[in-house]
Amino acid sequence: MTMLLEPPWPVERVGSPENPALCFLHGFMGTGEEWRTCANALADDFFCLLPDIPGHGRHRSLPAKRLTFDWLARGLLATLIAHGQMRVFFVGYSLGGRLALYIATMWPYHVRGLVLESASPGLARADERRARARLDDERAARIRRDGLAAFVRTWYTAPLFRGLAANAPLLARVMARRQAQDAEAMARVIADLSPGRMPPLWGALPFLRMPLVFISGALDEKYTAIGEEVCARAPHAVHISVPGASHTVHLEAPQVFIATLREHLAAWVADGL
Repeated sequence: MTMLLEPPWPVERVGSPENPALCFLHGFMGTGEEWRTCANALADDFFCLLPDIPGHGRHRSLPAKRLTFDWLARGLLATLIAHGQMRVFFVGYSLGGRLALYIATMWPYHVRGLVLESASPGLARADERRARARLDDERAARIRRDGLAAFVRTWYTAPLFRGLAANAPLLARVMARRQAQDAEAMARVIADLSPGRMPPLWGALPFLRMPLVFISGALDEKYTAIGEEVCARAPHAVHISVPGASHTVHLEAPQVFIATLREHLAAWVADGL
């Protein structure tokens, strides 16, 4: 593949580069630092890379052109190669999961195994994509008009975050981190990288050859259903639904999430992947 001649993404590294590489990809309004608990727990056995996706955290500069998943994927792979990593395990949450799945379908050589948390392969129908793109354009306009803090407060009232909302201290910490992002960058990301504008990946799932684990919270009915459908189509996939958790399993139930990662990653390494 032809890599973009752009600076590598900001990346936190945890563990020894002598170990198998494990790349954690955060969601919309997140940062790589959000994965620190998971990375610390796995650092004895894996070289954990925690990048900031463009627009987020320390990676705030964005190009004038529309953001695309192809551009993101090329930038991330170039960054991983700059750190000496050609083939890695991916763990991706929400937006990060969509990016990881895009890489798995377009450049499968670079993906040893794939863990998706509350992530969608996109929208299969054109009318659904158009409607979602319009909705995310409206959300971007709301961020620009009302500010990011007001948007964040509304965002976390959605039913898929009900498990997070039940833990007031955790919700407060998450919202504070989200509000610290750059408002214009978040408006760009939510519009340009809308599920309505990403290529739908459902048709590629039967052709995936790497193992896949889909993790969802049982309280998040939407993504639990998506996880079941993804794993029905992908040939080497298993769906794990975590009781009592909703959309952000890695934050709401970190020890369960870490135990799940450890179990499956260890099995993949033992199988020589």
